[in-house]
Amino acid sequence: ALYMHNDQGVLTSSFTALQFKAHGGSVGNQPLLIQLIVSGNPAGSYVDINAYGGPLQAGKWVTIAIPLTAFNIPASTPATGFWLQSNSANDAGTAYFDDVVFLSKPLPPPSNVTIPPMPAPNPNYTPSNLPSVIHCAHAAHIAAKHTTTNPQVSKPPPP
Repeated sequence: ALYMHNDQGVLTSSFTALQFKAHGGSVGNQPLLIQLIVSGNPAGSYVDINAYGGPLQAGKWVTIAIPLTAFNIPASTPATGFWLQSNSANDAGTAYFDDVVFLSKPLPPPSNVTIPPMPAPNPNYTPSNLPSVIHCAHAAHIAAKHTTTNPQVSKPPPP
């Protein structure tokens, strides 16, 4: 058996699934069950991992993603761990596990969000409250931009 725990617990209502990678070693096909632990005690149902991405394969990693609802525990339950164990009395061989995570619930889409249109730019705006170097650079950029389309726009004086 493999037992993993977190003393503080993970509030299951914040997540959708328990996901991990599993490798069947040189044998594969290990008949494994998983069960959540709450405050050091088994809780809810055993879950056969073969139903959620198994069976484990010899010499290969597979991703197992088990919805938390499959464990049959209340959503507000703080899971303090889980254990994986063989569902066979025989030696099932060595299996490896990695990248164990609880998957977060996706954020809900925004509702009734209205973005007002941007007002049209004011062509007569001059940034008179900015330092003169920035003002001249801004004016030069504007003049250069308009000179190609309107030859009547005069260039700003050199700084």
